[in-house]
Amino acid sequence: ARPSFEKNLIACAAIPAKKVLTRSWQKEYLVFDPAPIGEHPDRKSTDRGDRIHDLLARLGDLKSREQAAARVRELAENEQWLESDIAIVSSYLCRDDVFQLLCRGQEVYCEKEVVDNSGTTAHFLRLDRLQIGPAEILVIDFKTGKETTADHKTQIKKYLTTVTPFFPGKNCRGFLLYIDRDEVKEVTC
Repeated sequence: ARPSFEKNLIACAAIPAKKVLTRSWQKEYLVFDPAPIGEHPDRKSTDRGDRIHDLLARLGDLKSREQAAARVRELAENEQWLESDIAIVSSYLCRDDVFQLLCRGQEVYCEKEVVDNSGTTAHFLRLDRLQIGPAEILVIDFKTGKETTADHKTQIKKYLTTVTPFFPGKNCRGFLLYIDRDEVKEVTC
């Protein structure tokens, strides 16, 4: 039997879950890029984006559109979401191209933690969704809000550069899924 990605990614085994990290550990070992001065994100939009990402991280494998829509509704209603947000996320995930993309791969990892050791300082990265199939690897990043930036492409390219060495001979592809824009964009390295 072929070993799973989990067994091959030794560097990530030592990193605890996000909620377990202590401030001193973060300060000593992780590098966070500060937000540009003067840039104040809209707290309501940021909170909404965090809620949607949290739900998507708990979605897991998708078998049918009906199951996906029911799971979104169940998780969202437990968190008392607005009906409009439930409809937006369900509709987007059930779109033909989006649903087909999310169903590819034999192994699915949500909020997968990896370490980029390419520079002088190791950087901690968290992929929204990593899907591993027999011939391809998909790195998927969900975005909320109406804006798109070059930083989004840079981010997914960094993810691809980091995970590609773990999968020699496999085609690694990156996708930005813009929920509120109702778009899918493939990003190539």
